[in-house]
Amino acid sequence: MRFKPRILQGKLGIRQLYSEISREYDFSEKLFITRLMELSEEPVITGFLENFKAKYSLDAGAGTGRYLKKLREISDLTIALDISDKMIYIAKNKYAKISEKIEYVVADMEYLPFRKLAFDMILSTLTINHLEEVDTFLKEAWRTLKVKGVLIFSTLNKIVLEAYSKKYGIPKDMVLFQTEHITPTYVYEKGSLFNEIVCKLRIVGFKILKSKAVGYWMILGLLPKSLEILSKILMRMRRRNELVKHLDRFFSLLVPSKYAFIHVFKVFKWK
Repeated sequence: MRFKPRILQGKLGIRQLYSEISREYDFSEKLFITRLMELSEEPVITGFLENFKAKYSLDAGAGTGRYLKKLREISDLTIALDISDKMIYIAKNKYAKISEKIEYVVADMEYLPFRKLAFDMILSTLTINHLEEVDTFLKEAWRTLKVKGVLIFSTLNKIVLEAYSKKYGIPKDMVLFQTEHITPTYVYEKGSLFNEIVCKLRIVGFKILKSKAVGYWMILGLLPKSLEILSKILMRMRRRNELVKHLDRFFSLLVPSKYAFIHVFKVFKWK
């Protein structure tokens, strides 16, 4: 008998879901789309962090700490912040042997519990689309960044997300999560248009240093069953990092950037 996925509403639902999947988050084979998103994004984020030095940095929506090792290398102190205490617990245990220069905070990234001008750099990856008001986080990032401080973040494409929702019958402004031990679950996630984000950044007071579109491979999922099959094959290959990079590069030559699934921004607070 097939059961309908449960729906977890709002911010509390997001916190509940990530707490439930925290132990499986890094390893679940059912999160293969998440892994592919990470593989597409990571070379860009790493490149944007290259040669950067910070006294204080913040990883907003740190999850299980995917970028903490890198941030620790470039910062005197990094704060890892997440709304889920269980995700923070996993990150803290993962980096227990290199815990100096990292502190952990459970908090809402729309209401950062830090003073003005606290950070030289803020990183937030694959997270802001879980927020109902992206502007609120951008304003908080602006408030807590020093003048000329840098914000690096990634956002999901509204066009692609809505196409998936229509094809697979997913409720509006929601995405589906499932692991080996967690039932299929819908939680809030809403994509953004590139020009929408650019406009919001300018209104808040950020200037764009760099932006990069990645994740063109997601358009394969709009063809019958192809993304699921290809994704599972890719995730079992030894050199999957390189394969995803080459696949992305190939599709970027054929597809306009507005159809890339992920846009990564590097911006700075100019006043």
